[in-house]
Amino acid sequence: VMGGTDQILAKFKLAADASENINISKIVLNDLVSSVATGTLKNLKLYVDSALVTGSQAVNFSADYATTTYAVFDGISLTIPKNSNKILVVKGDVNTYDLGGTSGSTHELSVYPTYDGTNEPITAVGASSGLSIATGYLDIGGTTDAQVRGNTMTVYKTKITVDYAAD
Repeated sequence: VMGGTDQILAKFKLAADASENINISKIVLNDLVSSVATGTLKNLKLYVDSALVTGSQAVNFSADYATTTYAVFDGISLTIPKNSNKILVVKGDVNTYDLGGTSGSTHELSVYPTYDGTNEPITAVGASSGLSIATGYLDIGGTTDAQVRGNTMTVYKTKITVDYAAD
């Protein structure tokens, strides 16, 4: 609903294999939107184990493209312990109609293999080795460089009216 704050927009599972802990410093999320609705979601934050991992600075989606935008969470400090996983929760605010929200717009948050056509959506290194996990080794969606999508959400402008009932 438009005007909602701190709404859960998507959840993604991040997993490390048995080799070593993985340190993540950057995550980029895409929003596949309908009909130029890039101003609808704002103040995005990432949480793991109910703890804010993006700091107090909220991130907004870019308005670079009409139906695909991306948000860059840079400078985060997140460790995925070896042989385990963490659930990444994306929260954000839904703009009101007056502030640029689009009623009836659809949104589908995703981790897209090359969010801008070139760069990987996650910057990660092995905690012990210091080796970067790059193209071909970053498995998204269980296979190398697949896309992982959250559920499609539709945003609506709603209003409740309360009036006196004499009967």
